[in-house]
Amino acid sequence: MMKTSTSRTRKIAILLACLLLAMAAAGCAGESSPSADSNVPAADPGTDNTAGGGGTTQDPAPATGSTITLSGYEFNTEPVTLTAVVDWPQSFGNWGDDSVTRWITDTVGVTIDITWATTTTGEELNLLLAGGEQLPDFIVTGGGGATAQTLFREQYVAALDELAAQYFPGFTDLLPDKMYEAFQEDDGHLYRTADWFADYDKMMQMRDEGFYVTDGGNQQFLLNRPIYEELGSPSVNTLDEFRAYLNAAKEAHPEIGYPLMMANVAWGDGQDTVNFIYRLFGGQDWLYPNAAGSIELCLRDPRYKSALQYLNGLYNDGLIKDDNFAMAQETFDSTLAGSNLIAFSGSDFNWFGKVPGGETLDGPCLPIMPPNDVSINREDIKLKSLLSGVGGGTATFISADAVNAARAIEYIAFRYTDEAQTAERYGIQGEAWEYDTDGKQIVWTQAYNDIVATDGWLEMSKLYGCNNGTHSWFITNAICKLESGKADYPVRALSQSDAVNQTFCQNERIFDLTKVIKNDDIQMKYEQLMMLVEESVVSCIRAGSESDFNAAYDSFVSTAESLGLADIEAYFTESYQKWESLGMGG
Repeated sequence: MMKTSTSRTRKIAILLACLLLAMAAAGCAGESSPSADSNVPAADPGTDNTAGGGGTTQDPAPATGSTITLSGYEFNTEPVTLTAVVDWPQSFGNWGDDSVTRWITDTVGVTIDITWATTTTGEELNLLLAGGEQLPDFIVTGGGGATAQTLFREQYVAALDELAAQYFPGFTDLLPDKMYEAFQEDDGHLYRTADWFADYDKMMQMRDEGFYVTDGGNQQFLLNRPIYEELGSPSVNTLDEFRAYLNAAKEAHPEIGYPLMMANVAWGDGQDTVNFIYRLFGGQDWLYPNAAGSIELCLRDPRYKSALQYLNGLYNDGLIKDDNFAMAQETFDSTLAGSNLIAFSGSDFNWFGKVPGGETLDGPCLPIMPPNDVSINREDIKLKSLLSGVGGGTATFISADAVNAARAIEYIAFRYTDEAQTAERYGIQGEAWEYDTDGKQIVWTQAYNDIVATDGWLEMSKLYGCNNGTHSWFITNAICKLESGKADYPVRALSQSDAVNQTFCQNERIFDLTKVIKNDDIQMKYEQLMMLVEESVVSCIRAGSESDFNAAYDSFVSTAESLGLADIEAYFTESYQKWESLGMGG
């Protein structure tokens, strides 16, 4: 597609600006902490992506000629190799290494030739775009940043609705409810699909029909169970009790490397410990509507300051280690795998998924009910529900000059069929799982359970393809689970039960949508603010005294204001009110 020289100049300027910001952020932050980049899909055994209906069968309808019928639609089965560039490092294996990618190829003839980036800072994709090279069929990158906006504004990618009208008219019918509305751009077109997009109404219907539907993988606290039981299983219902317990456990076990292990402290990350504790003080997300219906950022809320003060107290007690703020992935993984910690703040699967046998009740991981500040009622806690998710961490585009545009749009549609969604989440029926007698739960095979117990969940996924990063970045639709709530993985069932987490989960789809930025000036200010957040949050936590903390927090607020905090809030307010008017708040 030809572009004017003016457009190309503007395009390169935007890309280089994004690249410089990304490199600057990398230089300021040092090594990123685990899961700090929202582009990287978490391999989440507690989050499930089936289009619904435990009674769907894994076996597709018989192929007729060169087509096959799935979920009532015909798909081409002629062999084809589609190409993709994925804007983060290789996370699992190559296409064909696992059972699900082989099943995809056998079912609809598609093989994906993937080019992986080597970093998570985006410069490789930006340089590819600016270089004017032939683009692959698919571009996979973060859904909420400047690069995603540049892709469709500068016509690097095709409108999916136009491709669907030409090649696969049933495409929009297969999309999860409200995805088209959520991602429709100002020109009326849909350019991307997103991971972790929940068909919220469908999930609620499944729950009403008796399916075992939970949120899966939400932020929470987990304790080192053997240490907790050794100390007499004391009460940890309040934040003060949690702090007292950490100190007692640290005194009893000084050899433990990390009294409190945190997955992240970055705004916008699903495992942000500061935001989690902020909620336990009665706050909400890092942006929220005030009494007048305008969006404010959490810096305006004294409860966010209280959350930072709480973590500062833990730090000065010696309960948080300095290297936790910029920890290499290998150190993070080995710490969890060796249970070299007293407590963990993050998604449950991050810990028990890395420990052989970690999913069992006698394993080291014990999820606990979130301890709240004594000043609020427990029912006022608002933890985010993944059932409300609208994705956006990962976006999938089809390039404007895709060689195989027809098969590319058909492939995305295929990934939304019940058959593909079931394979995406659970692997292949008969190999990894079978339906229980009620047709509403599944039971894992002995071979599946054996590899999880001996080698861990990630190794299982590399072999069986369940939620595998080689393919799950394309489509993950409805977030639910069909596993039994009483067998198989009792720790996972406990961590997502009413007794621990479920009671406090809230639908926050509207806030996810509000965070999407489509204005270049606001995006630049936002990126600068995020760099400030990375530095200031850690500075506040590490402050040596109360006066040092107050000075660090005051500097945080004043610098944010100088960077355009009010402009960002005004932009988010306009966006929030738009989504509210479209009924996205439910």
